[in-house]
Amino acid sequence: MLTNSFLRYSLLILMFSITACGEEKAPQTTVQDTPPPPTTYSKSINLYTARYFELDKELINKFQKEYGVKVNVVLDNADNIIRRIKDEADKPQADVVLLPGLEDIYQLKEAHLLYPFSDPLIDNKTHSRNRDKDNMWTSLSKRAIGVGGAHKRVPYDAFATYDDLIAPKFRKKIVISSAQNKSNQFFIASMLVTEGEAKTKKWIKGIMSNLAIPPVASDIEAVKAVGQGKADLSIINTSALIQYQHSGQPEDFDIGSNVGIKYPVNTKNGTYYNLTPIGIVKGTKDFQNALNLIIFLTGKEQQPIFCQTLHEYPVNGFAEIDDFLIGIGGFNEVAMDFDEVFKSIPRAKAIMKEYHWE
Repeated sequence: MLTNSFLRYSLLILMFSITACGEEKAPQTTVQDTPPPPTTYSKSINLYTARYFELDKELINKFQKEYGVKVNVVLDNADNIIRRIKDEADKPQADVVLLPGLEDIYQLKEAHLLYPFSDPLIDNKTHSRNRDKDNMWTSLSKRAIGVGGAHKRVPYDAFATYDDLIAPKFRKKIVISSAQNKSNQFFIASMLVTEGEAKTKKWIKGIMSNLAIPPVASDIEAVKAVGQGKADLSIINTSALIQYQHSGQPEDFDIGSNVGIKYPVNTKNGTYYNLTPIGIVKGTKDFQNALNLIIFLTGKEQQPIFCQTLHEYPVNGFAEIDDFLIGIGGFNEVAMDFDEVFKSIPRAKAIMKEYHWE
């Protein structure tokens, strides 16, 4: 079984990652020598967010009680939030923005619509690679790009690296989601930055040759395809598999229980991943309370609650990890320049199209 066989090794990586993160003491930084904007202490801030689950509501309610600050939540999808913040640039209404992935927050960074921030309560508890190098965003959770495999049909040692997945033995065994999936675009852009264009093209060509069925609409559909026997391996945002298994629907559990998780590595022994980013909107009228909300959400007590809904890993090195994720194990993060990854997305999309990744 993929998950159980991989457990011992993964737990060692997980504990190493947590310890390394927890002990890191980031130097105190000057945020671009930019003074914070004036704070009105209006006791009310606006959060534009692409997620607002029941547990998120609990966290916001807790923050409101502890800080005496009302949080007005504006819920919409990422594209609409980005468009709205751009439209409101001359008269900003948002104070804090929470988006699904780095490919989203970087659109605001590129448009100069984020305000830099830094605080020891964030920096000393999260690894520097999971924060923006220019202090325009930090992250609240992380998730790996891994493999959901049919554990009854795929031996543990059948693959270990991303490169192994393009081997001829996996011909007509693999399923992947659409090239329109922004997570896939970010994944391929990450590969371009870390492995180079020639190797990335070779990998995409190999995966396209090994597809069992055409690319599906989403990672959840890829998981279903493996669970239903249409493919043996799915290349996915692995939190999607865990969400599917824990949807509360008996059918989802029955299908999902046929699929195990494994985290492959690249040539630098790292697993590709993405983050859930949060930032302060340029023009905020209450910088301090916007920062207080981010400090709160990255705190040791809040992190496990925030991560529980989508079964993602906390970025706070001192935060507890839920039992299910401990059972799966951790992953060794690829070290990469996220600014360069974002700049490489257009090229990634072009290469995906070139090799008929629809």
